[in-house]
Amino acid sequence: MILCGLDIATTTGIAIMQRDEVAAWSFRPRAKRPEGLKKGAVDFTHESLIAMEFRDHLYGTLVSERVECVGIEKPLPPNLEEFSGPSRVGIQKRGAVSFGTIFRIYMLVGQAIEVCARLSIPIHVIHQASWRKSFLGVSRAPKGNTDDKWLKKEAMRQCELLKITAPNLDAAEAVGVVWHLRGITSLASK
Repeated sequence: MILCGLDIATTTGIAIMQRDEVAAWSFRPRAKRPEGLKKGAVDFTHESLIAMEFRDHLYGTLVSERVECVGIEKPLPPNLEEFSGPSRVGIQKRGAVSFGTIFRIYMLVGQAIEVCARLSIPIHVIHQASWRKSFLGVSRAPKGNTDDKWLKKEAMRQCELLKITAPNLDAAEAVGVVWHLRGITSLASK
C-alpha cells in the first residue's frame, strides 16, 4: 500500500511510503507575504493563492505517487478561548500562535481533506502524541527541557537512524506521521 503522511503547517512536511521506501520533502508556498501585512494578520487574497498552490501540489503528488491512504497530523486547537464572568465576556489569546498561523493551518488541512475526498483516498487524522509515541518512543519532551524544537530534532535523528533522507524538520515529522499510518493500516488489514 502506498501511504502519505502530512505534517501541515506554514511549511508542510510530506512523506510517501511504499513498502520500506520513504521519500520526504516539504512544501513552502512561493506566494510572498504582502508588504505591510502585520504579523498575525490575514490577507484572504494572499491566503487563497497559497491554498491553490498547496492544493495543486498535493493533488499532483497523490496522483503521480498513486497514494492509497493519507495520514494528516491533527491540527493544534486554536489558541483563543472564550470566557465569561460577572463583568466581562470575550475572547482571550493564550500561547504564542497567531490567528494568521491558525487560519493557514486549518485552511491547508481543509484543502488536503478536499483533495483526498476528490480522489477517494481514505484519511486518518493522527494526534501528534500518537505518531510521536510510535516513531520516537516518546510523546512529549523530557521534563525540564526548554528546547521547543526538541521533538522535531528527535524526529530528524530517528530518520537518520533509519537512513531516511529528510531535508528538514517538517519533512522528518511527516515521516513520523506516515510511519504511524503504516501501523494503523497494517492492523486494519489483518
